[in-house]
Amino acid sequence: MGRLPKKVLLPAVLMVCFSAASCRRGPRPIDIAVAVPLTGDMASEGRGILKAVQLAVDEANRAKALPRKLEVVAFDDRGSPREAANVAQLIVSEPGFLAVIGPYTSDCALESSRVYATAGIPMITPAATNPAVTLQQSNPGWPGPRVVFRVVPTDDVQGAFAARFVYERLKKRRVALAYDLSAYGMGLAKSFRKTFEELGGRVVGRESFAVGQRDFAGEAAALRKTGAQAVYFSGIYPEAALLVRAMRDGGWGAPFISGDGANTPEFFDIAGPASQGAYVTTLGAPPRGSRRVASESSSTAWEGLKGLGPFAPFAYEAAEIVIEALKQSGPSRSGLLLALHKIRYRGLLGAVSFDAIGNARSRALSMARADYDSRRFLPVSVLRSRPAAKR
Repeated sequence: MGRLPKKVLLPAVLMVCFSAASCRRGPRPIDIAVAVPLTGDMASEGRGILKAVQLAVDEANRAKALPRKLEVVAFDDRGSPREAANVAQLIVSEPGFLAVIGPYTSDCALESSRVYATAGIPMITPAATNPAVTLQQSNPGWPGPRVVFRVVPTDDVQGAFAARFVYERLKKRRVALAYDLSAYGMGLAKSFRKTFEELGGRVVGRESFAVGQRDFAGEAAALRKTGAQAVYFSGIYPEAALLVRAMRDGGWGAPFISGDGANTPEFFDIAGPASQGAYVTTLGAPPRGSRRVASESSSTAWEGLKGLGPFAPFAYEAAEIVIEALKQSGPSRSGLLLALHKIRYRGLLGAVSFDAIGNARSRALSMARADYDSRRFLPVSVLRSRPAAKR
């Protein structure tokens, strides 16, 4: 099959080509697909991921890091698992694609990863944190090689970290949970609850909701009636912002703690002053903790990533890892896959290598406090963890 035309627009799939390389004569470029939400509620995060990947690819092309140019092709999965599967089918049908960066959500990753496995296309997610995204590759029915990689910590690590923070730092013993019904929301809430109760705390109430809900007055009132000393939220930023705003509008000032899904500037836009003081997990340590930040090239990269969202550094790192692996493997899906399983890479976020099921072996987590005036999340606690993997 020839190269996909630049104008591919289907009812379920939007593909946008972000390079003019396909319009030029010369050697065929190496294609990297980026599959993220470019429209809908999560579009700002998806666009940030896309721009970060493009930044890494542009740098590699200027440096002539590979014999052939790299080209980024973006696909809009709209944050929908069904669309993610459609996107995956389109990508695997084109032999020019050697790797995929994405998806953004765990549900999309779970739905699309099996499609990529059938074609042996490596997929590196910079944001999907549910443990099953990589663990599923150990199941007997997995349809191909282990193609899924992840450069962010998993929810079992993140939830446990948040539980310890609430119990040990905030000294809260009764917590209510609010979570959306996605794999991410339910998995993160489960992880938090497990560790919090092991520490001696009690979960005194739970409220679940669908992604896209816009009125949280009822949930805020119900959670308050439980006598909870704090609320732990696991979901995405629009609902996080609306819930904390409903809590404050109702006069309830209990601490609000959220997973990384709320760690975005749009949280401040929606929550307004109610965002002040909210605690939010940040995947990764503050940039000054990286050995490479002091170098001129890495400082330039961090500058280019500003304002692109919390997952942009991970997307940039994922692209750099793919580029480094391509230097070792050449333009081959199978060769690239083998190189990724063996890679030892040091980048903006520290050293990266992958365990047998594709999880990064050592990752950092931070707990940050929202400051409304500066629209920043200010770190208050950092953890470096080596999550165990099932092999």
